[in-house]
Amino acid sequence: MIELLVIAGLYTLRLLLKMQWMTTVIFGLYMLVRVRIYRKRFRQIKEQKLRFEEACEYMDTFLYAFVKEGKVERALTDAHQVLGNGPMREAVEEGLDHLYMVYGVR
Repeated sequence: MIELLVIAGLYTLRLLLKMQWMTTVIFGLYMLVRVRIYRKRFRQIKEQKLRFEEACEYMDTFLYAFVKEGKVERALTDAHQVLGNGPMREAVEEGLDHLYMVYGVR
């Protein structure tokens, strides 16, 4: 959709500024590449923001539960219950499994 808007705007500029076809094509290719780079970067920033929010939620839950209970196992269990499906939840599951395997806590 954005690519069509870029092409339409470029054609309008061509008519208004009376640009040559070769200049229009070069400028159009440049703008399409820039739009793709921008969209890729925007997606990366969005993913990083989601990961950061998930990590903040984990730390907040873990610290609150640890201060309240004073036990790491209980804090990890509470954090596991609060987190949604994602990489952080899997990491907490691995941490709980390791805790149970090494210390035999359940």
